[in-house]
Amino acid sequence: FRLTTRAHHRGALVDLAVIPDRVFGLDFTQARRRKYFFLEADRATMPIVRADLEQTSYLRKLVAYLAGGGKTNAFGAHLGIGNFRVLTVTTSCERMQTMIEALTSLTNGHGSQQFLFTDKASLCTSRNLLALEWISGTGDHVRIAD
Repeated sequence: FRLTTRAHHRGALVDLAVIPDRVFGLDFTQARRRKYFFLEADRATMPIVRADLEQTSYLRKLVAYLAGGGKTNAFGAHLGIGNFRVLTVTTSCERMQTMIEALTSLTNGHGSQQFLFTDKASLCTSRNLLALEWISGTGDHVRIAD
């Protein structure tokens, strides 16, 4: 599942690749819809932001997913699926907030509904993963089944 894309970042074209930790879909047969997800299991082993995209960072992943998703859905087309969302499970609420701030900065203050975030403690204590509230890249509380 190594996905490659070319993105515009800070006035330059950059070639990027991203490898999701997991790719999965949910089939809501009665509603006649499917939802697809790329999972990023963040263990806080890399910085969220670095000075440039040559080094690994969570920002680098954000840039790649934004370039491969959205209206063009290049990643989805490559895999033969519809639009996808990126689920990020991270180590703490503070780190999650920093990730959302990086996304907001990257999108000129708009954020993105393509990204959903939660922390490990919330995930592990949830009794129903479909009912778990995630924080979107625009600050909304959403469930993956909605």
